[in-house]
Amino acid sequence: ALDARTGAQIWESRGGPKVSFSGGPPLVANGTILVVGNRFGTAGDGGGFIQAYDEQTGDYRWTWRAVPEKGDPALDTWGGHVPGGGPIWIGGAYDPDLKLVYYGTGQPNPQWSGKGRPGDNLYSDCIVALDVDTGKLKWYFQNTPHDTHDYDSTEIIVLADMTFKGRPRKVALQANRNGYYYILDRTNGEFLQATPFVSRVDWGTVDPKTGKGIPDPAHEPTVKGTITCPSTAGATNWPSPAFNPATGLFYVTATE
Repeated sequence: ALDARTGAQIWESRGGPKVSFSGGPPLVANGTILVVGNRFGTAGDGGGFIQAYDEQTGDYRWTWRAVPEKGDPALDTWGGHVPGGGPIWIGGAYDPDLKLVYYGTGQPNPQWSGKGRPGDNLYSDCIVALDVDTGKLKWYFQNTPHDTHDYDSTEIIVLADMTFKGRPRKVALQANRNGYYYILDRTNGEFLQATPFVSRVDWGTVDPKTGKGIPDPAHEPTVKGTITCPSTAGATNWPSPAFNPATGLFYVTATE
């Protein structure tokens, strides 16, 4: 933390051993500074994390990890494989009324082959909502279960209050790397809608009622090669989107 007027250092906090902070901007929320990154040299291939520090002193508060640990039921979604992946490198969003922070997580590891990790592989490729004071997971939504295409869900999440199908909603909006634009209720993670925003999306489909992604086995990576859309670069990626509440329009840089 630096004095904005002079650049003088106010405090400094370091991550734990074998931890790398990513380039995403720190998020200031309710007296807390949130930063993201990845662990290395630990279980599996490491894993993404979100850490919280006291805004005034830099004292460590809590860590949430994208790969489940012993005792978490989500561990069962890895089919016995030691979980890895879920890197986080993009800034989050904060709702001061709900006191929730929202982040997207990256792909599972091994990245291109899912044979050794049967299951949905939580909490990879998810949008997660955490209690800002405790780091407790309040809800999650997985955009791409059992990802083998590098469809990280780390695209910017936009929070908006809007009328959806005649009802006022507090929503979280995301144009995802997998080619679908998602609308979720940000209070509880309820799925509201998913719509393709590029012309060709063939990696799988989305259940219109639950929002669960259903990968198409015909588009799994193979030694010979498989053509799949979107590409591994995604239908969109790091460029930030924008939302105009006056017009109800969402703007995003897309790649066909």
